[in-house]
Amino acid sequence: MILLLWNEPVKRFSTAAEKTGQQYVSPKIGEAYTLGENFKQEDWWNFENK
Repeated sequence: MILLLWNEPVKRFSTAAEKTGQQYVSPKIGEAYTLGENFKQEDWWNFENK
């Protein structure tokens, strides 16, 4: 049995995006975002490192 934390996929994604210089948006659950608008990126899901 493998235990995967709920935030592990977005952690891996954001790390890979940063390593390759890709921009990404990770809004909070239920937060609206319109494609093309400015977005203040906040790693809200990475609460373990705060």
